[in-house]
Amino acid sequence: MKAKQWLKTFQRALALLPRAERERAADYYAELFADRMEAGEEEESIARELGDPAAAARAVLSESGAGEAAPAARKAGRPGWQKALLACGIGIPAVIAIIALGCIAVALATSGVLLILAGLGGTGSAFLLIAFEGFSGGLLALGGIMLAAAGVGCMLAPPLLLLIRLLFKLCGTVWGGTAALVRGKREGQAK
Repeated sequence: MKAKQWLKTFQRALALLPRAERERAADYYAELFADRMEAGEEEESIARELGDPAAAARAVLSESGAGEAAPAARKAGRPGWQKALLACGIGIPAVIAIIALGCIAVALATSGVLLILAGLGGTGSAFLLIAFEGFSGGLLALGGIMLAAAGVGCMLAPPLLLLIRLLFKLCGTVWGGTAALVRGKREGQAK
């Protein structure tokens, strides 16, 4: 095991300590590695001599007063009722938010498509009326309005599609974060 790997495992095992104490302990072992490597020893032999980084961390925790029960409790994970509470308290609202964001995305896409179709359909019907009923200013205006509506729909389609893509990415982020929280993972903590 290399020094960097040993120190990383050691620091992870000290997650219960405040950051300053954790860094102080890691700095001590980092200096120990550096001094002995300067003296010509190999990283792997130093790591073997120091032993298991988790055991070294337990020793530091017991000296600091964090106790032996805390690492065992952390290793055991959250009780089932806490996971269920997290699932209900965080998971259900997250699922509801994802469903709501999905509905918004579908509504935006549908409204954009319907606006385009309505504009094109109105334009077509106006031109048919003009062709069969005669050329009148009102029908020409209707055709212009419908064509303008179709143009607005065409201009709004790309931003709406981008917004839909962003909403779905947000849904994925919310879902992933909720799942990690329910499983009990925290940043910087090993599984």
